[in-house]
Amino acid sequence: MDTVKTDTNAPRLTNGDVLEVLGKIKKRTADMEDAFSLFAAHDKETLKRALKSHISGIREVIEAARTEIFRID
Repeated sequence: MDTVKTDTNAPRLTNGDVLEVLGKIKKRTADMEDAFSLFAAHDKETLKRALKSHISGIREVIEAARTEIFRID
């Protein structure tokens, strides 16, 4: 398991930073809910691809935030 250490050179994480990341995830989720409603008439494979894209997008947002704040050893 990775050990997470705070980077002493990184800026301090504020409530605003957390809310910004959560807002991006919320927007991405809302976008995907709209997409899922459009895909509802399509097959399971289309839904699977859309879900994988959604998960990938959320991971990108979280990874970007994490790399700005933490150093993983």
